[in-house]
Parts: sequence; C-alpha cells; structure tokens
Amino acid sequence: DREGRRGTHMMTGTDREFRNRGLARLAKLATIRWAQENGVTALLTENDSANHGMLALNAELGYKPTRMLQNFAKDVA
Repeated sequence: DREGRRGTHMMTGTDREFRNRGLARLAKLATIRWAQENGVTALLTENDSANHGMLALNAELGYKPTRMLQNFAKDVA
C-alpha cells in the first residue's frame, strides 16, 4: 500500500536441512531494511500458530499480534 506506506511479507521459510542457522532472521531483516529504505512505515506478516520458532523470531523483531485468523475445512467425500 504505497499511499498508506504499509507493506506485507509472507512465507519466510527455510528448507529443513538449513534450519537453525539464522537464515530466516537474515531474510526478515533484509525485508525490514528494504521497507525502511523505501518509505514503508508499517509491515504485516502472517504466522502459523503452531510454528513457535517463527512466532519467537517475529516477536524478537518487534512484530506484535493484531488479530487471530482461523481456517476451517470439511471433508465432503
């Protein structure tokens, strides 16, 4: 949202064999830096509530929960 100076980024992920090396942190920091350099004043991201590692990283980087979204599915077969 250029006019509102807001941005969103989603799906930061690391292949299992490369996890716990700080790569997701580096990717998120690069996104934050890019946003700052381009006039973005607010960033939004989404998180799976079961992904405790990413929840912790987002909290460390200053992200705060704003709302809870739940998805529902029904098998109709």
